[in-house]
Amino acid sequence: MNTKMKRCDGCGEQRPIWKNVVVDGVRNRLCKSCWSCQSSKDNNSKPTQRKPIAPRSSKRSQEEKLYAGKRVMFMMQHPLCEVNISGLCTQKSTDVHHKAGRVADLLVDETEWIAVCRACHDFIHAHPKDAREMGWLK
Repeated sequence: MNTKMKRCDGCGEQRPIWKNVVVDGVRNRLCKSCWSCQSSKDNNSKPTQRKPIAPRSSKRSQEEKLYAGKRVMFMMQHPLCEVNISGLCTQKSTDVHHKAGRVADLLVDETEWIAVCRACHDFIHAHPKDAREMGWLK
């Protein structure tokens, strides 16, 4: 099917007409490009106030508060790195690694935590295949 080419009233070029628009009683034939520019101008004339997206839910905020307290206690009980990768490890634990992730209740599940130094933690996430073999990642 051949589309008829007509003069667009927006850009003045011969193009397929996308929409016929009536403005102040005058009919304008617009190509797709000119029509999209016209419709975006109409939409921008009425700015809408959007509610900002909350950075986290109230439930997650409560879980993070609980985690902060548990983390302090866990780090006091585990002062040394449990992974201890030779050539990398700094021996002093600084991070809590979540073997199974931090989704939902796993954030506060201490059975899935390992106390690690920053260097070993970076290694675990940089080498997930090796970490899974060693049991540091699920």
